[in-house]
Amino acid sequence: MGSSLHPPPEVIASWPRPNYVNPETQGPALTYICIGFTSVSLFLVTARIYARYLITKALGLDDLFCIISLILGTSLAVLIIIAKKEYGTGLHVWDLHISWATPNRLLIWSSEWCYVLASSSIKISILLFYKRLSQPFPVAFRIATWIGILYNIGYALGFGLALGLICRPIDAYWNQFSPQWQKDGNTFHCGREEISLPMSGALSVIGDFYSTVLPLVLVWHLKLPRGKKLALYTLFALGFLVVVAGVIRTILLNVVINRTWDPLWELDTMWIWTIVELNLAIVAASAPALKSFFQHFLIRPTASLYKRVRTPNGTTSGERDVYRMESVELCKCGEEEDKAVKIEDIGRVV
Repeated sequence: MGSSLHPPPEVIASWPRPNYVNPETQGPALTYICIGFTSVSLFLVTARIYARYLITKALGLDDLFCIISLILGTSLAVLIIIAKKEYGTGLHVWDLHISWATPNRLLIWSSEWCYVLASSSIKISILLFYKRLSQPFPVAFRIATWIGILYNIGYALGFGLALGLICRPIDAYWNQFSPQWQKDGNTFHCGREEISLPMSGALSVIGDFYSTVLPLVLVWHLKLPRGKKLALYTLFALGFLVVVAGVIRTILLNVVINRTWDPLWELDTMWIWTIVELNLAIVAASAPALKSFFQHFLIRPTASLYKRVRTPNGTTSGERDVYRMESVELCKCGEEEDKAVKIEDIGRVV
């Protein structure tokens, strides 16, 4: 079959009568996932920036790219919800009111921009974080990190350019589905979206996989206790959840554009996995930086309470000194963290 965007007449003739009153929908799951996952990312990135700026005083370029990704990811969620609530995402294509087709396509185009830039930004943030680690890493690792950064910059530029040039004029991407625009005699040419979009998904997954495997190879060669190595593996392996979500998203994207004549129905599920993939990446990128935040707000107050319980009235000054030392031992690790994060310390966040 050709692109799902242009079904042949015999397929259109086989569709049931449109239902504009109470059409079947995919349900509210997409909206809930957009709100839930984006809220979690917003909290964790806020905690990350608080810790880096006010606790460890170590705000870096990786934090900036994480913020950019969060802003774009939030914008993506908002666009998806608007398309879902107002313009037919999650409906059968035969139930789509013709006046919704053009704004829906415009929202899809804008959403793809947000995804490409947000996905690239969070992977660049992760790779910049690797550069902050203070271990004397081999030159090969530093080169590999830069290769990953350049790959993601190239991905963003390449598919950003593809989105901008896929149709000439550019507004034909959405206006080609407007009967009035066609009646006005507008001419246009569009590239093969059924090839470029699945390819963008596949290359994004490659970037996810690269960013995940890179530190695991490094940890494998570090001389660390087994427990600490396991903690580091667990932390960095969070990226494999992103890879899995990205693979599912790419498969569904190919279904939407190449394997169905009912693309808006399948688009609902594809957007779910897009939101999951992007926000899991933000969570994985923020996890190492959250250690200081939780130590500051959880361990330190617990240590203070422990101190008050263990030092009743009437204890000697020597006993109070012992209790004070015990309390300090419980909370000192977060306050004395170096600006450059040591890879051995990252495992304590798990």
